[in-house]
Amino acid sequence: MFQLKTIAFVAIISILACCACNSTQKSKESSTEKISSVDSLYELVIAKHDSVMPKISSLEGLQQKLRNNLDTLPKAKSSFARKDSILNLLTDLQKGHDAMFDWMDKFKNKYTAEEFYKNSHEAELINYLKSEETKIEEVARLMLGSMERAEMFLKE
Repeated sequence: MFQLKTIAFVAIISILACCACNSTQKSKESSTEKISSVDSLYELVIAKHDSVMPKISSLEGLQQKLRNNLDTLPKAKSSFARKDSILNLLTDLQKGHDAMFDWMDKFKNKYTAEEFYKNSHEAELINYLKSEETKIEEVARLMLGSMERAEMFLKE
């Protein structure tokens, strides 16, 4: 009888251990899925940033060329339209420049905002990163559009 109770006890403990291991494995898989979908979206946002950020030096170069162009304009009334165009282009370039640095300042990088990523649910993180993806796309549009217009103007 004692042996039967011992065997039953060991069997129950074994079954519970197997169930616990299976539950832990499912939890790890769920956690891995969360990490992979959030990580892939995070990487996409960073890639979009990284495709535009290196163009900041070109943007600044265009600003300098436009300022030089502005400095060499004659004071005649006929040059007022050109001056206005240059000032508008400089304003647009600065908006793109500022948008990039504002976005970078506000973006919650997963290495510097670890608590945010650790304490947020997957849905929150995905919504946040999708929103940031939209924002960085707008930054890119501002930067690249203003740069294209400035380049066209300088070719005239």
